[in-house]
Amino acid sequence: MKKKITLLLVAIMLLSLLTGCGGESSSPTPSDSGAGQASGGQDETITIVYATPEAAGMPTDTMSQWVAKEITERSGGHIVVEVHNAGTLGGDTELVSQVMEGTIPLVGLSISALSQYTSLFECTQLPFLLSDYEKEKAAFDSDEYAALVEEAEAELNLKFLGSAENGMRHFASKVKPVSTMDDLKGQKLRIMTSPVIQETITRLGANVTTMAYNEVYTGLQNGVIDGEEINITSAAMQKHYEVIQYFSEIGLYPFPAVYVMNGDYWNQLSAEDQQLIAGVFAEGHDKAFDEFLPEIEADCKQTCIDGGVTFNTVTDLAPFQEKVLDLYEEYGAKNEKIAAFIEMAQNLT
Repeated sequence: MKKKITLLLVAIMLLSLLTGCGGESSSPTPSDSGAGQASGGQDETITIVYATPEAAGMPTDTMSQWVAKEITERSGGHIVVEVHNAGTLGGDTELVSQVMEGTIPLVGLSISALSQYTSLFECTQLPFLLSDYEKEKAAFDSDEYAALVEEAEAELNLKFLGSAENGMRHFASKVKPVSTMDDLKGQKLRIMTSPVIQETITRLGANVTTMAYNEVYTGLQNGVIDGEEINITSAAMQKHYEVIQYFSEIGLYPFPAVYVMNGDYWNQLSAEDQQLIAGVFAEGHDKAFDEFLPEIEADCKQTCIDGGVTFNTVTDLAPFQEKVLDLYEEYGAKNEKIAAFIEMAQNLT
């Protein structure tokens, strides 16, 4: 009897071992993104690291925080989006390379950062092309922009999820307000590092200077530069109202952020997870333009006024526009999709 029981126990143990070493899971094998793993299994928790250089309180950061919260809540905690803002994981240059390499799966960054790898989006910041937020949002919702995105996704192995805006770029100065072209002559202006912006400001008659963003306040304070091209939100958040006296609203070009995910990481997500993430970003895109930006920009403008800055609006844009109009043709000649985008944007009212 004991011998039979022993044999039975051995058989059960062998059966258990064989079952435990049986066929592999049918779920797709995730890649190591350094940020949790993508998977099709809805019972698993996916932690997605979401890195941005966006400063806390800026319109784009407000959108990022909203998106992260909504994705986590709507997924019932299945997807946890972990936001690292304020450049804690790197600035634009570092983040665009990391998302392309897949070391960070999801990033938000300035659209100009993509110019390191593609020239497709430089047209979105052509001077005076998208000079107000209604035109900008319509352009980013257009079929022509979607065509640029489709080409960039294939070229860079990225998934574009949406965009937002920190504010139109204008002129700020400690010397004098800008109302005419003559007011720019001889002024030393710090500009964002961008070929199209450098060409634009040079044509408008100012002396361009590039310096690290975190050095601009001191540069203004010490007279190394006379002014800058900047948005109202940044001027307030970085306390530039302490070292500038004049802010001239001219609608030079927009300063959009784009939100992109590594293509391999995206493709390993389940269709359900993809739909949820894309849907939330689409809603966030609308809220960024319709709610976050106008509310925050209005508060920031009042902060600058309270800090002693005098605002004026440039009303006669024609002389400025004439100096840069041929840039549209120059950039349109690079790619038929770029040309189509520029033509569409020029016809927006």
